[in-house]
Amino acid sequence: MPSSMLHRAVVLEDLNGMIDRKRGKSLNRRLSSWPRRKLHDIIEYKAAWSGVPIIKVDPYNSSRRCPICGRIKHSRMGAEFECECGWRADWHVNAGINLLQTAFPDGVAGGLRFSPGAFQHDVMMTLYDPFMGARSEPNGTSRLAGRS
Repeated sequence: MPSSMLHRAVVLEDLNGMIDRKRGKSLNRRLSSWPRRKLHDIIEYKAAWSGVPIIKVDPYNSSRRCPICGRIKHSRMGAEFECECGWRADWHVNAGINLLQTAFPDGVAGGLRFSPGAFQHDVMMTLYDPFMGARSEPNGTSRLAGRS
């Protein structure tokens, strides 16, 4: 396997349980034809074609959970997640971090070092390479995705 492939993975929300949850018949029909499912199918196809593994995780509370302290925020107003511990991020960014931490609890995401306000300037990630050990890099997400 090429070294550029060692740090590649696609983390997706597991959409299988969405229809099974207690919802009305009409809503279940709309969700079954939801464009997100088609997007996931395309991503899965392209990843398989490129040899990149897909990791599916349960999206439950991913946008409402604080990645710093784990607190669940029950009300959602506006486009930004703000926790009592001081963590602030866009709801989508917050959900993405939580999905990453769920997919890699001890690996890459276990090495993420966040502090309140971290996304205001730059993010430092500790990447874990089983052959080279841990190393810190600014904006490590680009290296994680296989780009230099």
